[in-house]
Amino acid sequence: MPTSLLGVNPEAFELSEPLCRNLKLVDALVGEVVSQLEGEDIAELARSLFQLAGSNPTLDPFVELPALQDPEVAQKVARAYTVLFQLINLVEQIEIVRVNRSRPERPESIRATFNTLTNAGHGKEAVRHLLDQVFVCPTLTAHPTEARRRAVLDRLESIATAIVEKDEPVHMLERPLDASGMVMQDIRRNIFELWQTRDVSSEALTVEDEVGNALYYFEKTILRVASWLRRDVEREWQRHFSENLEDSPRLFSYRSWVGGDRDGNPNVTPEVTWWTLIQHHKVAAESYVGTLERLRTEFTEDKSVLDPSDLFFELLQKAIQVAGVDDSEVRRHAGEPFALFILSMQRRLQVWMKDLDGWQSGSLSPRSPRAYSSAKELLGDLSNLREGLSRAGMDITAMGGRFVRLVRQVETFELSLAALDIRQHSDHHGNAVAELLKAAGVIKSASEYLEGTEEFKQQMLEQELGSTRPLVGPDWKGTAETEAVRELFRVIRRAHDLLGWDCIRCYIVSMTHAPSDLLGPMLLAKDAGLVRYPEGKPEGRLDFVPLLETIEDLHGSTKLMADLWDSPAYSAYLQGRSKRQEVMLGYSDSSKDGGFLAANVWLYQAQKALTDIAKERQIRLRLFHGRGGTVGRGGGRASRAILSQPPGSFGGQIRFTEQGEVVSFRYSLKPIAHRHLEQILSAALQAAANEGEPAVEPAEWHTAILELAELSRLTYTKLIHEDPGFWEFYTQATPIEALSYLSIASRPIMRPGKTLSSLDALRAVPWNFAWVQCRYLAPGWYGLGTALAAYCSTSEGLSLVQEMARK
Repeated sequence: MPTSLLGVNPEAFELSEPLCRNLKLVDALVGEVVSQLEGEDIAELARSLFQLAGSNPTLDPFVELPALQDPEVAQKVARAYTVLFQLINLVEQIEIVRVNRSRPERPESIRATFNTLTNAGHGKEAVRHLLDQVFVCPTLTAHPTEARRRAVLDRLESIATAIVEKDEPVHMLERPLDASGMVMQDIRRNIFELWQTRDVSSEALTVEDEVGNALYYFEKTILRVASWLRRDVEREWQRHFSENLEDSPRLFSYRSWVGGDRDGNPNVTPEVTWWTLIQHHKVAAESYVGTLERLRTEFTEDKSVLDPSDLFFELLQKAIQVAGVDDSEVRRHAGEPFALFILSMQRRLQVWMKDLDGWQSGSLSPRSPRAYSSAKELLGDLSNLREGLSRAGMDITAMGGRFVRLVRQVETFELSLAALDIRQHSDHHGNAVAELLKAAGVIKSASEYLEGTEEFKQQMLEQELGSTRPLVGPDWKGTAETEAVRELFRVIRRAHDLLGWDCIRCYIVSMTHAPSDLLGPMLLAKDAGLVRYPEGKPEGRLDFVPLLETIEDLHGSTKLMADLWDSPAYSAYLQGRSKRQEVMLGYSDSSKDGGFLAANVWLYQAQKALTDIAKERQIRLRLFHGRGGTVGRGGGRASRAILSQPPGSFGGQIRFTEQGEVVSFRYSLKPIAHRHLEQILSAALQAAANEGEPAVEPAEWHTAILELAELSRLTYTKLIHEDPGFWEFYTQATPIEALSYLSIASRPIMRPGKTLSSLDALRAVPWNFAWVQCRYLAPGWYGLGTALAAYCSTSEGLSLVQEMARK
């Protein structure tokens, strides 16, 4: 009886011996699971289907294998393939880690980048300037292309650990002396348990579930790997310049949309956003407290290692008083000053966690004076502890191990873990703005504003944003819809007051078409007290970020931003933000709108044009790339995306989204996350270093790519947007209707108030997700072939395109 599910033969494809061995292992174990739990007939049916597809893929499997017509049988066979493919992906990730570990001089590493920079003549000051200049900000989103539950991810991680241990006994001290067979038993047991664990929850996924899934990756991977990247930079600095890197630059931080992205998701309420913010702070605090607990058991040095007059003892007494450490605890640790200092830090973080619990349960009492007021204050204590250790001759402790990891983590993640972005559709603000303006006596009716021209809207908004007077009194209440919009801004105000302004830093307006789309939310922020007038001019701590998502909006991006920067109120507000402006570019919707090539060409053109106009006006521009996972959603390697930006458009700072299945692949295993982040940071350093070099971009290249883009867009539009039979074809050729019923996301696949009846109402994520299920390439490539065929029909055209591809 066959012991494998499919009898795979990876050696035929010249794969490495370790990868072949692991592929055959998981195939054998899944076959064993299916045979034992579902019966050999199901395993045999899965094999027959595999052989049928390999011999003649045009045959109908439901005809050739009639047993598949039974839905229960078909479900079990599909389940067998699902589990096997998950494990194949897993062993592929393990192989990626193995290969990268085997390359001591791997490309795109921090070591390789430092070598490149110094070989090119960058000295210590130049490299330090680059490190200070570069800032990378990955942003996690909750788009529904990763459907697996946390329980499944945990099980896969356990299987990966055991597969590695099978070949490399990393847990030698955690196993009994006679441990033969235990690892294989662990793998087998976990695969059996994986089979019996549902991939997707039977209940509808809630926003709270999505927040938990995002935080899973912070807890499991991101917090640790962030420290690894900082260590890589510090180590290379030491290797090249023979000194420690003082005041290590932050280099990167994380943000999240999960729990803050309310564009079309009625489930993201102000209450959910507040709950999400509390969870972010709790995860950070719990992690720091856990690390401090380990350090407290390690830092048991006697007080005699310090001079009795050392400043550290004075700092220790102050720390004990501020934290309110019990006398009994002080006596118990009296001989261990470093452990006692760490205990005081733990107590302050634990008080902070009690504040968080109270705010989550509805209390709005002020922050306790014993809690840390900011990450800066926590870092101050860590700095005092490090100096005390150093003066005690314990530099090796002060400069390595868990202690330095904690310092790096606090510097990177602060108290908020990851700032939460707020996103809302531009259409969502109009009614609330109109109602407030009517209540303030600025207009006679809401329709006067809603039906007014863009010039009229800007005039009304400018007038009120330029005035210090409040729009309405504190007791005024609008309609339920308006109050829901106002409540969101009140939550942002509460978060800034209680948690610190860094927990929510920007308000993103999707489908931004005109300046009023940003000035409206600014007025709502003023209503909540987020825009203030200390010297008669508007200022605040919230960035207002336009999201440009259609080809038309990309075309008009420079006019939009020029008009916005010409606005007296917005210009004054931006002045108070050190003239920093973030602009988000939407890859998914622009690709859905005009096709892959047209979208990417106009994204490139928009970046170049926005950079030029920002430089003219001395605006500090940062581009935020809303890239998806698949090619049709602007996906691909983030490091290449950084290096392929228009010359002069990269100032060292970059944000980009990490979405769906990309998050799972990049962050499930720590070494994979390490490789992903080192490639991004390396690309950012190289791109920043090369910004001073003039780029050679012949004019005929621009002419050619624009012509190709337009040819591609016309072909794409003719089918996707203009063919009357396309929608019927799409709904029958893809499982889009079935996807609308799956419990894989809290956000509906259609825009608010829309039904599954037209392409315009369908979101870009399910649009792509449905195509992927049936392996059509329409979102990624349709129209490109026609454009290339037309342009390359002459030898001159072909030669030029070949030159462009080569260079």
